[in-house]
Amino acid sequence: TGVSNVTVRDIYFDNNYAGIFAIKATNVTLQNNLIVNQKQNGVYVYYGSSVNVLNNTIDRNVKMRGVYVYKTGKLVVKNNLVTNNYSGVYCYSVPSGYVMTYNDVWKNTSKNYSGCKAGTGSKAVDPKYAGVGADEMEKHELQSSSPVMTAGENGTRMGWTRPADAPDVTAEPIKLVNGVF
Repeated sequence: TGVSNVTVRDIYFDNNYAGIFAIKATNVTLQNNLIVNQKQNGVYVYYGSSVNVLNNTIDRNVKMRGVYVYKTGKLVVKNNLVTNNYSGVYCYSVPSGYVMTYNDVWKNTSKNYSGCKAGTGSKAVDPKYAGVGADEMEKHELQSSSPVMTAGENGTRMGWTRPADAPDVTAEPIKLVNGVF
């Protein structure tokens, strides 16, 4: 709560109460994270400033939202996959000037967007996850035929990319206590 200059990168959040909470935080980057099966929001940004949500895969947070942003200025949400959640991207009292581009926000039960709008390059298509594998990381790899493989900004991939140094194991993922900072 109330921290500055934070980067959360290359983390796998699976089956926690909530994914990442950024409360009254400034200069925050949430990048290349796999956030699945949370009981609450995948990403929750509350009263933040200069927050970048980039290249994350946020899937199956079925009771709440993939991304929930409340009263946050200088917001950039780009190149993310936000799929199969109760609600996709929910913005409440977010000032104009936010950037919401090159995201695939698809098959969210309630709405894909609420309080904010999809921007340039955004899609609502099946990203074609591999869907098979020993763990959620393998299941969330993209098939070679994925329509989002080169649909991100400047022809880059949308969503999470398995880090090169990620272990190829079937053990339980690291459990972070709600990822609050």
